[in-house]
Amino acid sequence: MNYITLISDWEQQDPYLAILKGQIYKMIPDPVIFDITHSVEVLNINKTAFILKNTFHSFPEKSVHLVLTGISYSLPANPVVAQYQNHFFIGNDSGIFSLLFYGSEEIPELLQYSGEHTDFLSKMLILAKGCFQNTLSECTVPYNSSIMKMPFQAFMSSEKRLSGQIAFIDSHHNIITNIPVDMFLKANKTGKFSAVVGTYQITHYHEDYVADVEPYFLPNSFGVLEIATYKGRLSIIANWQQDTSIDIDFY
Repeated sequence: MNYITLISDWEQQDPYLAILKGQIYKMIPDPVIFDITHSVEVLNINKTAFILKNTFHSFPEKSVHLVLTGISYSLPANPVVAQYQNHFFIGNDSGIFSLLFYGSEEIPELLQYSGEHTDFLSKMLILAKGCFQNTLSECTVPYNSSIMKMPFQAFMSSEKRLSGQIAFIDSHHNIITNIPVDMFLKANKTGKFSAVVGTYQITHYHEDYVADVEPYFLPNSFGVLEIATYKGRLSIIANWQQDTSIDIDFY
């Protein structure tokens, strides 16, 4: 079986997903298609990368992950493909690859489509077929451009300040940040900190959910900090949204 995942900002009500899936079944033998999500906000590369980075390893090795956010049939570009942790990723170099592979010691080689097809999605499927049939060398050339960088990673902006962002807020009002738990714990030597999230302050960290009416940090299953709010209180998160900045000062 040839496992393919799809992630996009295409929404379900448009016909484009059906067209793409039809092309997959025509071009690739025995495909098994998984829809990760098609509800990413339009052109939201940050959220796409965050979700894919934390889900791809749940699928079988040798899976091909098609990154469709911001892509249309008429996109005038050649897609690139990367092999990473025994998975394949195919998409446009819109910053997605720098986000997917950030912090990894394994730097994958990028290959770019070099065939004669003109529409972007057909090019992606040719690359996918090449991944499954070990024929990438017949339809690619080395990608010589520098990977587009996206400034979405958490970082120590000073010796005692850790800066990051809200990565996304899910349908259960869980507020997921892009700050790795191990980075936070390493910097939090005394256990005392003050975090500013938008206009709100957070001063507590717990290892699990507790009955606290004030927001607090806790570790998420993705390995990043989550902000917990009492019963998902909308009054607290009303002014929080994706990309809201987070600055944590340690004492």
